Amino acid sequence: MALLNQGDIDRQSIAGAAATGTHGTGRQLQNLSASVVGARVVLADGEIAACDARTEPELFEVVRLSLGAVGVITELTVKVRAAYKLDERMWLEPLDAVLARIDALACETRHFEFFWMPGSARAACKALAETDAEPVYPLAGEGARRAWSYEVLANDRPDKHTEMEYSVPIERGAACFAELRARIERDFPELRWPLEYRTLAADDLWLSTASGRATAAISVHQGAGLPDEPLFRGCEEIFAAHGGRPHWGKVHFRSGADLAALYPRWADWWCARDHWDPKGLFLAPYLESLRP
Repeated sequence: MALLNQGDIDRQSIAGAAATGTHGTGRQLQNLSASVVGARVVLADGEIAACDARTEPELFEVVRLSLGAVGVITELTVKVRAAYKLDERMWLEPLDAVLARIDALACETRHFEFFWMPGSARAACKALAETDAEPVYPLAGEGARRAWSYEVLANDRPDKHTEMEYSVPIERGAACFAELRARIERDFPELRWPLEYRTLAADDLWLSTASGRATAAISVHQGAGLPDEPLFRGCEEIFAAHGGRPHWGKVHFRSGADLAALYPRWADWWCARDHWDPKGLFLAPYLESLRP
């Protein structure tokens, strides 16, 4: 069996990955939280509760993408599929050409993403297609692997960095990326970390960055220990102008009021969360600052 999709790395626990809406890329694929169909959670009063779409459905909606704020998740049940193999290819193409045909690129293969290194006119594109061919071992380097999905979707990212990621409506993805490129080339020409562009299908989770809309997820990186706030704040202005929603596990500077305007079910999520943890036992200072 195999997960429907995976993120860029696989070092997280499954509960932590679901709690922040971790995702990979794929125009027809949703984030990991959307594949959760059941859970067991230790609540603030010590009760162990089981939940799914029929049993304690409001608790289930909070638990699917919980931000770690409702209890200790001890068990998740997720949708899976038959194990499958992927064939990976990587190529360079002018960034302007990639942005001009990004919809076609994202739709013509199971997984598509690209990276752009500031200072370059080209993008490194990566496409993964399902295949019946036999895996090739030892595994090739990233961009040329053919193996089982879990061996291809996850990557080794040894260089420590900070990261901001926003999800914008899919139809705004290319324009948003072009504006980020212009801002970085103008104000941050020294940046030597790539921007990444991925896609996600819409889902119905209350706090998912893809809730109710197909999404382009764009990430900006900076090396660990290097100044990042001016870069991230400059990029965040552009993301916000395009209706972007920040990734729950990465850097952002939005307030609770900002986020309430981005998520139609924001108040519902908090109301359900507070019902199961009325004293705020599981609220860290960051989440407390967002509380309505």
